[in-house]
Amino acid sequence: MIKLFRAAMTVPTLASVVVFLAAILPILAQVTRPTEGYEITNVPNNYDIIFPLSIVQCEPVLIYYNNIGTDWISVDLHAPDGGYILQLDFPPGVGYLDWICNIPSGHTLYALASLSQTFTVQPGSSSACFG
Repeated sequence: MIKLFRAAMTVPTLASVVVFLAAILPILAQVTRPTEGYEITNVPNNYDIIFPLSIVQCEPVLIYYNNIGTDWISVDLHAPDGGYILQLDFPPGVGYLDWICNIPSGHTLYALASLSQTFTVQPGSSSACFG
């Protein structure tokens, strides 16, 4: 004879779900500062920005920022000859800017705020971001 067992299931109440979310969301919302990368720090304006060590064409680039001020921060990316390439804007607060690198591989660029740190865009598996 085969006996079927039924597990006791309880349906969570709305209150228990709210309590659970209130406990877990602050943990999920914490932004972790990278342990490595190219750092741009500006003490008078109270911000720091960390670029990853590698930037790959047509792939997401997560750029960490910690902007203690109340104004947006703009970081200009330039070619080694000084030509303007792109401006990245960071809001007040702490987080990651998600940018799809739409610069072809092989191009070298630097952030105007830090002339000594250059990035060379690495080849990716796609060129779809170029149109």
